[in-house]
Amino acid sequence: MPESQTTKNRRDLLVVVMSLFCSLILAVLVGGGAFFWNQLEQSKADNAALAKQVRSLGGQPVAEGKPGESGKTGPTGPTGPAGATGRDGTPGKDGPTPPCLLSANRCVGPAGATGLDGKAGATGPAGVTGKDGAAGASGQDGAAGKDGPAGPAGADGKDGTPGQPGADGKNGTNGTDGTPGRGIAAGPTCLGSGADSYWLTRYSDGTEERQDGPCRTATILPTAPSAN
Repeated sequence: MPESQTTKNRRDLLVVVMSLFCSLILAVLVGGGAFFWNQLEQSKADNAALAKQVRSLGGQPVAEGKPGESGKTGPTGPTGPAGATGRDGTPGKDGPTPPCLLSANRCVGPAGATGLDGKAGATGPAGVTGKDGAAGASGQDGAAGKDGPAGPAGADGKDGTPGQPGADGKNGTNGTDGTPGRGIAAGPTCLGSGADSYWLTRYSDGTEERQDGPCRTATILPTAPSAN
C-alpha cells in the first residue's frame, strides 16, 4: 500500500534535518581541529623565535624535544549529505548484430523476466501556489451585544420659538378690607403771626401735622405826614 504524502514529507524533512545536523557536527570538528593545529604551529614558531633570541645573546637554548608519536586515528565521523547527482555518461556504442538477425529467418528470444521497480526519485520542487478558492457563504448574524455605557450629556440645544400666549386666568378672590383711612378733621389752619406763623392740620385719628410758614405777613401801617 503506497505511503501517504504526509508521511513522505515527514521522512524527507527528517532526512534534511539529519543532514544539516551532521554537517554542523562535521564543521565543528573541522574547525576545532584547524584551531588546535594553528595553536600548535604558533607554539612551535614561538619556541624557535625564543631559541634564536637566546643564541643571539650568547646563551645556549635548551634542546628542543622531539615531536611525540601521532595518536590513534579517531572514529569515522557521520556520513555527510549526499552530493549532487553527476552528469550522464557518454552513451556506449551499439553492440554487434546477433547472427540470427542477419539471416532470412529472424530469431526472437523468449520474453525476459519483469524487471525490479526502480528506486523512488527525489522529491520534486513545491508546486506553484494555487489561486484562492471562491468566497464561502456569509455566516449568520451573531447575537446582539449588550448596550454600552451611556455617553456624556450633549450640549444644550437652542431655545425653541416662543409659544402662543396662554388663556386668561380666572379672576382672583376679593382682598380683605383695609384698615380705616385717616381723614382731615380740621385745617389746615394758619396759626401764629408774622414770621412765626405756621399751618396746622388735625386728622380724624387725633394726630396733627405742622407745616412751617410763614402763613401771615406783618402789616405795616403807613404813617401820617408831619405838618410843617
